[in-house]
Amino acid sequence: MVETKEFHKYGKTLLYNIYDDSAIQSISPDQIEFWRNAHKQHVKESRSKGAQKASETREIRRQKRDDVYTEVGEKFKLLSDINEMLGATYLLAFWTLWASRWAKEYQVKRAVSKTPHLQTDKTAYWYSLKKEAIGLLVTSPVGKLSFYEPPKPKVRASLCEFHREEWRDSSLSLGFGEFVEQQFEQLVRCNECEIDQMYFALYFLEIKSPLADGWTFSFHTPYSVGSQFLPDPAVLPRVFHTREQEGMFRFGRTLQDVEKIIYSERDVKRNLQGAMSNYLSVANSQELSN
Repeated sequence: MVETKEFHKYGKTLLYNIYDDSAIQSISPDQIEFWRNAHKQHVKESRSKGAQKASETREIRRQKRDDVYTEVGEKFKLLSDINEMLGATYLLAFWTLWASRWAKEYQVKRAVSKTPHLQTDKTAYWYSLKKEAIGLLVTSPVGKLSFYEPPKPKVRASLCEFHREEWRDSSLSLGFGEFVEQQFEQLVRCNECEIDQMYFALYFLEIKSPLADGWTFSFHTPYSVGSQFLPDPAVLPRVFHTREQEGMFRFGRTLQDVEKIIYSERDVKRNLQGAMSNYLSVANSQELSN
């Protein structure tokens, strides 16, 4: 290299190298071949180190996953030794939890994805598994189902063109929520406005037993989904929570990076389906014995 020069592009100053053509032409074929071989050897060694590092990483992850599964398995065995249905319930609740988090993971990804239809399919798949599992868990003796409604009524509103124009005329003095609240009775009577008074309501299922040493699980199901297979809210007790709990209470959370490794989609799917089969088997055997 003889020198370095600069040029301007896209508002930036960039550098480029100037080489001595005569020096380049004087390089012998043997020297070029030597460099090529040295580069090939370097690439080979780098790949070998990379493969070895990847193998070590996989082994560490496998061992960590095995350790977690062994510890969890021992907990479920202890519960099953106390009561078979108790163990089956907690096993199902455990894998339902991870299915729920995979569903939330894809739901969040869908909002920022360039291929949202792919994330939608995954989201729907995991939520369908969760729905199936919840349908079993509500039949457990240690499952307590209740219903939540915001202390101050909240609605989801989609206004017709007439009422939207009416809101726009008043938007300098009223926010959208304030307008809906003030005109609520009129909007409900409108055949073209869509007012969902139960949008923020949900079913709340808690899995809890004094025999489980403080180990509990809780799941929420939106009213629009739960009303298809869960009891009428009128017959259920109400559950309350503080404002600080609202985000996690209503929406759950996604997966942490380490959790994606330990509780992979394949493992969660396999174990959840196995837990549902096991729960049904235990439930059926107890019905026969009774």
